[in-house]
Amino acid sequence: MKQKLFLTLVLLAAALTVSAADNNEFVVDSISYIVDGNEVTVTGCGAKGDVIIPEAVTYDDVTYPVTKIRSYAFAWRTNLTSIVIPNSVVTIKYGAFQNCTGLKNVTLGNSVQTIEEYAFQECTSLTSINIPNSVTRLGTQAFYKCTALESATVGNSVKEIRQNEFACCYALKHVTLGNSITTIGISAFAQCYNLVNVNIPNPVTTIDEFAFASCYRMTGLVIPRNVSSIHENAFYGCSGLTSMSVDNNNPYYDSRDDCNAIIETASNTLIKGCMNTIIPNSVTTIGYQAFRDCDGLRYVVIPNSVTTIEENAFYKCEGLEEVVIGNSVKTIGKSAFFQCFNLSYLTIGNSVKTINEFAFSGCAGLTSVTIPNSVNTIGDDAFSKCQRLSTINIGWSVKTIGQNAFEATDDPDVTCLAIIPPTTNNSFSIFMASLYVPNVSLEAYETADGWKDFWRIEGIDVDIPGDLDGDGNLNVNDVRNFIDMMLLDSISIEEYPYADVNGDGQISIGDITDLIEQLLYISN
Repeated sequence: MKQKLFLTLVLLAAALTVSAADNNEFVVDSISYIVDGNEVTVTGCGAKGDVIIPEAVTYDDVTYPVTKIRSYAFAWRTNLTSIVIPNSVVTIKYGAFQNCTGLKNVTLGNSVQTIEEYAFQECTSLTSINIPNSVTRLGTQAFYKCTALESATVGNSVKEIRQNEFACCYALKHVTLGNSITTIGISAFAQCYNLVNVNIPNPVTTIDEFAFASCYRMTGLVIPRNVSSIHENAFYGCSGLTSMSVDNNNPYYDSRDDCNAIIETASNTLIKGCMNTIIPNSVTTIGYQAFRDCDGLRYVVIPNSVTTIEENAFYKCEGLEEVVIGNSVKTIGKSAFFQCFNLSYLTIGNSVKTINEFAFSGCAGLTSVTIPNSVNTIGDDAFSKCQRLSTINIGWSVKTIGQNAFEATDDPDVTCLAIIPPTTNNSFSIFMASLYVPNVSLEAYETADGWKDFWRIEGIDVDIPGDLDGDGNLNVNDVRNFIDMMLLDSISIEEYPYADVNGDGQISIGDITDLIEQLLYISN
């Protein structure tokens, strides 16, 4: 019986040996391999602690070089503390060391050419990595969420830092990028909170979306000469920036007048600013999110060259105290100054036509605001949740005030100079609010939806737009005088500022049209 059992075990062992040989799989010193032609690939590891992969192994009396590490070969080996990858290895496949949370040290051999996707993702004890010059390709998220990583050196053969390559490496302080890199990809260094400075190599042409997002300890930034594409969110949330410059030989971007900003040269659009930016008097557009979350910004003067402030331009600049908007700006974009909590002084230039939705919402420090005569439209929630806003002056050209435009304000005193009551939609907090309007329009406001519910409505003497004879009323004589003076070319906005009925900064046939519309409204 014992002899029969022994024979069975021997046959079973032989069968297993043959099976392993047929599959070309074998184990040496707790590391698993598979034969692939004239070389072998590491397929797994049962060892713990410090592991050294040999350059070559012998199987069936044949010695093979070790050239690859298979996908997930060491993944989730939490008791692995260091790994030495020999000079024979060419490729590290995707996820090879993923979630090796105890891995502290990695030595890469000088023949590695490819490190694929997720190769070292979430190796949360890894403190440094030196990628040799032999490496030509780093896969997406190769070092994603290596949260203890403090320094990284990328060799001179890598051409692209791909999506999320070093994202969420919260401890990363020092990065050296090789001189062949042309692209810094989407979120490549996003949320590297401790990254202070990065030397972007000269060959770089593209800095993609969120490339350095939320690197809020980054203080300095230099854009080299070959960069031709910077995504509008490339430096999103880099609130600690104090200095920014562009190489003088860059034909696409500039930092003219030492302005501490990045300006797209062809369009004169300021795409990224910092707390020390001085906006040059040649910029025409403040770009999308250009100063977003720039908490250190205290004072902004937007020069007369600027015509557009785009969406979210100064979004949540919580330290911003004073804003002067120049006299050429026509549009203030959606949420442009959203939740600038400390903004207490605001001057809006006299060419603004549209104040878009949420433009100044949540500016809790504002106590008064004057909407110039040029403004036609105030968007939804434009000044909502400005809890201290107690004085609101609205110019004569406003035609539409959006929903909740002044919601949650402090029972304000509102003065509206428009002859025809603007269209409103629950625009004001009016529980104890007072409204002051031109005497000629008092009755109209007392019956107009959105206005008639003010706690108190009073008429006041004001200069009426279109009242060219100065008698305090609008009548046919004003229209006749207007037409005569235009035909004789004897009317100027300097001499007759109230002839600019529509508030567009010039006198034209459009003003006569608006004057007639107002006259007909009053007559009815």
